[in-house]
Amino acid sequence: MKVSILGVSRSGKTCYISAASQVMKNCNLGNNCSVSLKANDVVRQLELDNNFMSMVTDNAWPQGTDKTTAYNFRLSFQTPNVTLSLPSLWLDDYRGGMLNGMGRQDCDDRGRFIQSLSDTAVIIFLIDGSTILNAMEELDKDVSHRGQTNAAERLAAINEISIMENILHARKQKGENIPPMLVLITKSDVFVSSEELNKGKALVKRLLSSLFACGSKMFVGITAVSLGSGLDKGDNNSIIGQLDISTQNNVHLPLLFAFYAYLDAMYDKFSNKDNVDKVMTALRGVFNGKISFYDNGGEAFSV
Repeated sequence: MKVSILGVSRSGKTCYISAASQVMKNCNLGNNCSVSLKANDVVRQLELDNNFMSMVTDNAWPQGTDKTTAYNFRLSFQTPNVTLSLPSLWLDDYRGGMLNGMGRQDCDDRGRFIQSLSDTAVIIFLIDGSTILNAMEELDKDVSHRGQTNAAERLAAINEISIMENILHARKQKGENIPPMLVLITKSDVFVSSEELNKGKALVKRLLSSLFACGSKMFVGITAVSLGSGLDKGDNNSIIGQLDISTQNNVHLPLLFAFYAYLDAMYDKFSNKDNVDKVMTALRGVFNGKISFYDNGGEAFSV
């Protein structure tokens, strides 16, 4: 199973992957369910461990990626009666800025990503909350301006979100399938209220209409995560604010969404469908009100 994770510039991919790899190592999900996620490559696991320790011990953000990095995990999900394991979950982490850059390397990397979609099981697309707020200030007149950005920055934010829409629309025009996708709003602590976050989600759905429009033939989820509260970057990459890297902030949900989408897509190939049904039901309980699902443009379920 291969998952492609990519995002707009400064979306926090490196921080998110490092945090998720720690939270999900041996994670109690409640309702007698648990998940275990570990890297199959010792060196990659050490890299993720060091990134995490940089945050919690050194109070410093890890450096972002300047190249595409592949991680290979093994995932095991347990309920009281069933254990389902995925021995190889490949996570392709595309470097930040690849989506909207204009350099030769950017164009080459975009081309490789588009070609890879034919064997990608799930896409996780990260958009940071500040980018969404900038777009909201430009497009939603009922959102009060915070006076922190200019018109050029707000327009750039719209373009950063919309580039994925352009890529997916072009693929659909060619009649090519698009794998299930999770839109992941990172740094969600920048929103001052759940109402503002919901407005942000509505704007994202508008800008990514190829995913959410009626008849889209897409299976899509949308959710939000954070690594704490009041977070920002200070001098020398230092962390400002309060870290809280835990399931309370939904850090575990994106990779569990990928697992769920994989089970859904491969359902007919499983010999013991009863066990798969039990795990999928348990996963919907884990998602409880935190991920909204859309199938072919309509809301599939929001548990």
